[in-house]
Amino acid sequence: MIASIMIGLVVILVGSEMARVSYRFNQNKRSLVVRIVLSLAMGGFIYCIMFSGNIHIEFQKSSLALSGSFVSSSLIDYQDIIQIEYREDLKIGKKKNGINNAKIEAGRYHNDEFGNYRLYSYTNSLSYVVIETENDLFVVSGSTKQQTRDIYRKLNALQNK
Repeated sequence: MIASIMIGLVVILVGSEMARVSYRFNQNKRSLVVRIVLSLAMGGFIYCIMFSGNIHIEFQKSSLALSGSFVSSSLIDYQDIIQIEYREDLKIGKKKNGINNAKIEAGRYHNDEFGNYRLYSYTNSLSYVVIETENDLFVVSGSTKQQTRDIYRKLNALQNK
């Protein structure tokens, strides 16, 4: 996908100039270099947006802090948690606001089961922890199935104290 975008940018920025019969390379050499540099910078920016990002889940003294790259953070008081559930069969639904790239899916999402909820997950996640609070619903995952199980176990232990 990135390669297609880069080829398209080169064709748009350079190709139209190359098609001219009276193309003067020496006069337009600086312009060509600027266009190539801008194309590479744009490609680098697109690559960073598409293939970067992290989910951070921090167990604090009295609350759970959730954050992700390019999305707002959430803070869940342990005392507000009504139910915690480990799931492997979750359909995340559609993004309303946030990010979904090759690495993470995070932000406000909507599906048929939960309606509107907050998601902090890695894109290829196979398991999730559903956290229901008095006011909201959160779905989180680690980067691996084992990390997601560990999140569930820690939350469950904190809720049962």
